[in-house]
Amino acid sequence: MTETDTKSDTDDRKRKLALALAILESSESNDSTDDEILQMLIKERVLRPKHKKRQSLMESYAEEDFRREFRMKRETCSKIINDFEKSPFYPKNDSHGGTPKSSAENHVLSFLKFAGSKTCISEVASQFCIGESTFHRQCGRVMHHLNDIAPRIIRFPKDNEEKKAIAHHFEQISGFPGVLGCIGSTYIPIRAPANKNKSSYVNHQQKISITLQGICDANGVFLDVFTGPPSKIQDARVYKLSFVYQRLPELCSDDLHLIGDETYPLSDHMLVPYMGQNDQTSINYNSALQLSLQPVEKSFRLLKQRFKQLSRLDFHQVDTTTKFTIACCVLHNLCILDNDFLLEDVDVQTCQYDGNATNHFFDNLCFEASEPFELTSEELQSKQMGEIKRDRISAELWVKYGKS
Repeated sequence: MTETDTKSDTDDRKRKLALALAILESSESNDSTDDEILQMLIKERVLRPKHKKRQSLMESYAEEDFRREFRMKRETCSKIINDFEKSPFYPKNDSHGGTPKSSAENHVLSFLKFAGSKTCISEVASQFCIGESTFHRQCGRVMHHLNDIAPRIIRFPKDNEEKKAIAHHFEQISGFPGVLGCIGSTYIPIRAPANKNKSSYVNHQQKISITLQGICDANGVFLDVFTGPPSKIQDARVYKLSFVYQRLPELCSDDLHLIGDETYPLSDHMLVPYMGQNDQTSINYNSALQLSLQPVEKSFRLLKQRFKQLSRLDFHQVDTTTKFTIACCVLHNLCILDNDFLLEDVDVQTCQYDGNATNHFFDNLCFEASEPFELTSEELQSKQMGEIKRDRISAELWVKYGKS
C-alpha cells in the first residue's frame, strides 16, 4: 500500500465517523439506525502502522567511513557477526511481541558504535532505531559472547614451537632471550561502583579506576588479561591475584620467562630491571629489557584508542565493567590477528619509548617499587634463582652487544 492510498483511506474513515456522530446526535435517529451505525463502526477497518523492515547498515558505508564509525574493517566485523549469530547468546525466536527480531548485525554494530566512541547510550539506541532497554539487552548479549570466546582468542601458546616463535620474535627486537611475553598494567577510569568502598578504587593519580593487567607477545596480541582489582592495589599484588601467577612454572618451561618493569617481583619466571646499579652490564641489560616491554605499552594505547569508552566507563557494577573491558580486549586481538589497524594506529606502532611518559605503565614505577611485601620461603627461593638467571642473561647480552 502506498502512502497516497493510506492517506485516502484515513480521510474516508474520518468522513464516515463524522457522519455517524452527526446522525447519533440528531433527534430523528431511532434504535435501528443507531444499531446500523454501530455495525458500520465495528466493521470499519482500523489502520495500524506497519513495522518497517530494518535495512542492513553494513553496505551503506564506504570502507573508510565504516572503519571510522565502527573502529574496524568491514571484513573483520562480518566474521564477528557470523560468529555471534551462531552462538547461544543470539536469540533464536523469530519475533517478540510482533516486533521483528533485531539482527545479529544490529547487535554487533550497535555494540561497536558504543565501544568505539564516547557517544551516550540514548544516541546509539536512536541511531539503530531501538529503545535504550533493548540496547542494554543487545549489548549484554554481545558482551557475554565475547567473554565466552575469550579463552580461545586470548591465550598462551599451546606447544613449544609456538613459544619458541614468540621468544625468537622478541630476541629479534631487542636481543633479549627467552621472552614468552611482556607484562604491564594500565588504569581503566570508572564511575564510583555501587555498594563498594570508593576510596579503595582511587589510584595514586586521585582518579577512580580499576587495573587492567595484560601480557602481550611481540606483535601486541594479548596472551592473558586480568582486570577488576581496585587501582589502589599495587601491581605486584594484582599480579599475585591473577590466574597466570600460579600457572607460570607450567608456562615458562625450557628457560622461558616473562619480563616486566620494577613493580613486579623478580623470580626465575619473571625478569625485571636492575635497580640502583650503574655499571655498563646492568645498563645494557636494562636497555634491552626496556625495548622488549614496548609491545604491551603500545597494546594498551591501541586498545584505548580504538575503544574510546575505556577512557571512562559509566557502568554501575564492577562485574559489568570487567566484562566490557575483557570484551574490548578480545576485539583488540581479533583486529590484530586480522591485520586490521586504524589509520591513527600507525603513530602508536611507530612511536618510541619515552622515559618521561606519564601513563600508568611507566608512571607507577617510582610509586610502587618502594613498597615491598613479605615473601614466602618458596618465593624467596624463586627470587634467588631469578637473580642468578638475570645475571647470566646480563653477561650474555654484554658479550653479544655491549662490547661492540
